[in-house]
Amino acid sequence: MKNKKSKPKHVSDEELIRLLDEGIIKVDLETTELWVNGNKIAPYLNGADNRGGQEDHKRWSFGLRIDGRRRTITRSKMVYLAGSRKLIPLGNEIHHKDEDNENDKWSNLISVSFEDHKKFHYEDQDTESDGEVPF
Repeated sequence: MKNKKSKPKHVSDEELIRLLDEGIIKVDLETTELWVNGNKIAPYLNGADNRGGQEDHKRWSFGLRIDGRRRTITRSKMVYLAGSRKLIPLGNEIHHKDEDNENDKWSNLISVSFEDHKKFHYEDQDTESDGEVPF
């Protein structure tokens, strides 16, 4: 029987904030570049693929090795946590104000409840958005 590689788990918000506070992880909030122990980490495209997946569900992510364990985190969440240094409340998600999922600059990210996020994206599809969050 072949050994299957285990999928990396997501790193916890608490763990990331600790590593940011200790200076082990550094994030440029404007360019969204990430360094771990002084080494720049390149993001990779994670999510739906071109075999029938939804293009708009792709997200840039970072693969990290923390305490010998493989971990992943989306770039938007990493930048949000680095900028806010606050835990994302349970039930909240990161929303891109300009609705461009590739624009992960700190100034473009806010934490919103899952329900509000869903309303914003799916209830007003007939009206054009001016880029402003309605809550």
